[in-house]
Amino acid sequence: MHLIGKVGSVMGAIGIVGGGVAAVNHFYKGFRNVSERLTGAGFKVLDINGDASEWQTVETAYTQESRADKKFKETLTTAKENCKIALQNNPSDASAYPLASKWCVKVETMEQMLTRNEYTKLTKVPADTTNKEKWQEKIESLKKYSGEEKINIDFTKTVDEQIAELQGECDKITAETIKTHNTDDFEKKFIQAKEWCATKNSL
Repeated sequence: MHLIGKVGSVMGAIGIVGGGVAAVNHFYKGFRNVSERLTGAGFKVLDINGDASEWQTVETAYTQESRADKKFKETLTTAKENCKIALQNNPSDASAYPLASKWCVKVETMEQMLTRNEYTKLTKVPADTTNKEKWQEKIESLKKYSGEEKINIDFTKTVDEQIAELQGECDKITAETIKTHNTDDFEKKFIQAKEWCATKNSL
C-alpha cells in the first residue's frame, strides 16, 4: 500500500501500520526543511516567487482566520512573508510545520489533493458493484491496522454493512468543506482518504 505517498520515496518502504503518525514523524529527519516534508506528505508547496493566484487564495483565507493560534505568531503581515521563513525551518519544527501546512500550500479539497497525487476515490456500492471487491479489501486491511489513522467501523456487522459504514466515513473525510487551510488534521485525513477511500492510479 502507498501509506505515506511521496514520503515513501524519500524514506523507503517504512509503512505506518502499527505506528501511525508517530512513525511518520520519526522519519522527518529525511527531509532538509519544512518545505520538503510538506511535499513528501503530498501537499503542493507554493512558490515564493510565483503562484500568484494561489497565494491570493491563501491570503484571503489567512485574513479571514480569526483564531490567533492558527496563524503565524510573527509580526509579518502576510502568510507569504511568514512562509518565506517557515518553509526553511527544520522539518521537526512543531510550530512551523502545522502552520505551513495550512498557509504555505495550495488550497485544495481532499478530492483535489487525491487527484493531484494520482489517487481516485472509490465509487460507492451498490451503485457501482464493480468496486465491491475493492471495498472488501479495504475492510480486511482496516481490520489488521492499528495506527491512529485507522477509520473505526463496527466489524461485527455484515460485510455489506461494514462497507456502507466505511463509505459513510469516507464521505465525511472527502467532503467539499474539508480543505487544507481549514482542517487541523488534514494530513491525517489525507492518509485515511488515500488508504481506505481511494486507489492509486495505474501507471
